[in-house]
Amino acid sequence: MKKPAILLSVLSSLLISCNTTQQQKGSIIEIDVTQSYPQKEILLSEIASIKYIQLDDNNEEYLFNGYPLTFTENNIVVFNQATGDILFFDHQGKPKSKFNHKGSGPNEYQMISHAVYMEQTDELYTLFRNKIQVYSSTGEYKRTLTLPSKAWITEIIGIDNNRLLVYDNSRKLGMAISQLNSMSGIDRALW
Repeated sequence: MKKPAILLSVLSSLLISCNTTQQQKGSIIEIDVTQSYPQKEILLSEIASIKYIQLDDNNEEYLFNGYPLTFTENNIVVFNQATGDILFFDHQGKPKSKFNHKGSGPNEYQMISHAVYMEQTDELYTLFRNKIQVYSSTGEYKRTLTLPSKAWITEIIGIDNNRLLVYDNSRKLGMAISQLNSMSGIDRALW
């Protein structure tokens, strides 16, 4: 007879704690998307600091027709689609280095869709299809991380000097890659 009474009191306590309408400090904010809310104009400067950087266009070797690949604390990395150049600039817009490994050889790229640059290790992780190739900022080829053949990788994010987070859109799952300094590629993957 005591077991049902204990179970009933535990369930009652659980239901009461789940029905609380007060939001605790530091908890996740919930928005009811079925409700209609008034519009509010938010300026970008209210939620982020903005810095405009004019990349140096005095040096013709550093002119490009492309897009930024990645930003770090001290570097802006740009990919020139027309030539295949990867260009490094500092945060004042001054050129630092550039290289080009465009081609179809084993240590080359045809295109780059995403990249992550880790300043501490001077490693640029470039993504195209299911392959991540690693270069230094001066263009020295370091290694290739081969991903699963049926993967459709749409994003890579640097977590720290030893880990990347890779999103596989074919499975709608993320994969954590660790031990990036290993020549064998992926040492541990979590699907």
